[in-house]
Amino acid sequence: LMLFEAIQRLMKSPFRQAVSAIAAAAALVVVLMLAKPLFANLGQANLAIIFLIGVPVMVFSGVPIAFAFVAATFAYLALGTHIPTSVLVARVEAGMSHLLLLAIPTFVFLGVLIEITGIAERMIGFLTNLLGHVRGGLHYVLVVAMYLVSGISGSKAADMAAIAPALFPEMEKLGHDRARMTALLAATGAQTETVPPSLILIAVGSVSGLSIAALFTAGLLPAAILGALLSAVVWHQTRGDTHQLRPRAVRRVVLMSFLIALPG
Repeated sequence: LMLFEAIQRLMKSPFRQAVSAIAAAAALVVVLMLAKPLFANLGQANLAIIFLIGVPVMVFSGVPIAFAFVAATFAYLALGTHIPTSVLVARVEAGMSHLLLLAIPTFVFLGVLIEITGIAERMIGFLTNLLGHVRGGLHYVLVVAMYLVSGISGSKAADMAAIAPALFPEMEKLGHDRARMTALLAATGAQTETVPPSLILIAVGSVSGLSIAALFTAGLLPAAILGALLSAVVWHQTRGDTHQLRPRAVRRVVLMSFLIALPG
């Protein structure tokens, strides 16, 4: 799918730009092949050159991260070792054939369902009624909502896509800074990477052979601590806040919004 997307992006780019990119890539391959004897004499220094220099250059030039690491691994095998490059293909095929990896597209699909069905919006509605009247309340809502939604979906991109449209307009209406809101959203996305079901933990368990259940159990506490630290940062930044506050919701409204959000 990533290769298909890359080809599709290349086809959408201007013809001259696409030809220039292909020519530059071909020239780079030729230069590396001509320099193969030089790389063969460097020994373990190849790892530092290819992975510490080559990978960042590829990433910052727009190459997807997965392709950057695959290309770096292929270059290391081809230039710095006598191992046949067919080993890389076999290892990639063996890794992608792992049964556990079937969970990844399933959780991504679940994240899309959360966005489409409005489950995230109902959760945010309850949290907003509960915390929206306190100073910096919507920032706390963002932190807690990301934690809760991440416990349903393993895709953090889908979680952020579901929460931001539901919460950001209200926060902007109250005068909050969009840059700070975006930074907090990105921080909560990183904070909830260990909240099960986590795609990263599934991948780690698949590669290392560790128990997925044990990884999921171990991931809850670090995410909760990071959430508490983010909440402390929010409190520190908003203690002198002069932005408009939401009116306090009556207990009946809070209870009704909780019952509405409960099925999600």
